[in-house]
Amino acid sequence: MTFRCVIALVVFVAVLGAAAGAALLAAGSARAATPGKVLWSKRMSTAYGRDDFPRGMAVAPDGSVYVVSRVRWGDNGDDTLIGLTKYSPGGTRRWQRTFRTSGALQDSPVGLALDRKGNAYVAGNTITAGGVNEGLLVRWTAAGKRSWVRRWAGTTTASDWFTDAACDPHGNVIVCGHENLSPTTAGFFAREYGPGGSARWTKRWGPGQSTGDGADAVAVDKKTGVVYVGGRLTQTVSAPDPSATDVVLLKFGDTGTPRWGRTWGSLGGWDDTVDDLVLSPSGEVYVAANVRDDMWGHAAVLNFGSGGTLHWSDSDADKSPDPGLLPIQGIAVDNRERVRVLLGDPPASPPALLRLYGPDGELRWQRELPLGATVRASAEDLAVTTTGRTYVAGFSQATNADPMRLFVMCVNGDGTLVPWTTYRTGPGGSDARGSLVALRDGRLYAAGYAGGGTTGNDVLTLRLVP
Repeated sequence: MTFRCVIALVVFVAVLGAAAGAALLAAGSARAATPGKVLWSKRMSTAYGRDDFPRGMAVAPDGSVYVVSRVRWGDNGDDTLIGLTKYSPGGTRRWQRTFRTSGALQDSPVGLALDRKGNAYVAGNTITAGGVNEGLLVRWTAAGKRSWVRRWAGTTTASDWFTDAACDPHGNVIVCGHENLSPTTAGFFAREYGPGGSARWTKRWGPGQSTGDGADAVAVDKKTGVVYVGGRLTQTVSAPDPSATDVVLLKFGDTGTPRWGRTWGSLGGWDDTVDDLVLSPSGEVYVAANVRDDMWGHAAVLNFGSGGTLHWSDSDADKSPDPGLLPIQGIAVDNRERVRVLLGDPPASPPALLRLYGPDGELRWQRELPLGATVRASAEDLAVTTTGRTYVAGFSQATNADPMRLFVMCVNGDGTLVPWTTYRTGPGGSDARGSLVALRDGRLYAAGYAGGGTTGNDVLTLRLVP
């Protein structure tokens, strides 16, 4: 999954039984009956007293919420380290931790993964005193104790970095990323670490024909432990740009055994890159990709079976007339194999679209989302419940005189907008920006950042009534 500078908000969905659902409603307060109501809002700042920005959120099986952040500790904007905060479902802060590599110029998180016991793995990157980038992986227990730290420098002295992380059902964590193999070539890799920090296997793909090759996202089947890695490699067919990339999807067994690899390229596209991977309950693989056509981005969605067969694809870059600038922002799939795709990013017009594809790849509906802004607006990410509702989060600014507001909205399975949208600003009406939405056991969470702090931006975490 890609982490954006604006925010990270994550959605986690589960379904309660009828009795459990009734008990939850009975135990809730009267205000819990109002969908979109903010139940609690927490600001998080560190002892460094500077800007803190969220880079990921995850929800543990017990409902605890973890938020990883990029913390600025020095006067230079690149003086950053890793922050991790855990909240109870009721909003109590359980603990807060920070990590900085000794002697490093910069530490930045790119991914957060939780195992079934609530142990947290933060994948990131560190820049050494010599200016070389290395992959970084830190493990904390559910109680907040740091277990171990691992760094990865690849096979050369050039910069290498992690881009994503995911846990398997056995408590292992898989990271993926970019490895420089020579001054002119690179490839992508996946590497698995056991719960104790030992490297269990490393797999590489490449080298390609340029330094733009690398892995962008990893997803793991929570039942079997099978690993999927998506990335980009230099095209092997003629293209307008000889260094342009194609989408690559690889499948590995739970012990790292290669199963298959597939490539996909848009018609006449320049750069095809992976934004995210999601797996359906039946084992289907969905790839969210962006296609750069000359200088603009377009969305593409790919559906592969577990055996590697491409069942369907839909690429805006291959359509006539061209639908315009609509890069993909997020993808989610429900239990009925219906795929939601969120598109749009400033200066897109319209600024946000939500699409629903059926299991056969047919576009069932497309809705323009009313972001309520004339100056700035962005729908940053989405998540879907098992019953088919879609939650979207982002930020909007109505006029130049107004602050930016974090928003969360909901869309029914038929594409109709649920009649509520929650907006949130920072203290004193300061800016607030948000991006994802999450639901688990009747709990809806969001995270972003807000101004109004004494020295800068703070991480903002919300729980709302779904």
